[in-house]
Amino acid sequence: MTWTAFWYGIAGFFQFCFKIIRKLFEVPNVMVWVLLICLLAFWTLQLRKHRKQADKDGTHI
Repeated sequence: MTWTAFWYGIAGFFQFCFKIIRKLFEVPNVMVWVLLICLLAFWTLQLRKHRKQADKDGTHI
């Protein structure tokens, strides 16, 4: 295997990946936003749970 073949192979792989990304259009962006919103909601619920527990125990500052 020559270096030229190696680099052309890598270039072909990236071209393949970018073709898939182009066909997906906005799906990856939407998936990231949905994940972030879900994680933020989970974090907020955990904060509320811990705050209620702290109020109950009298350890809330």
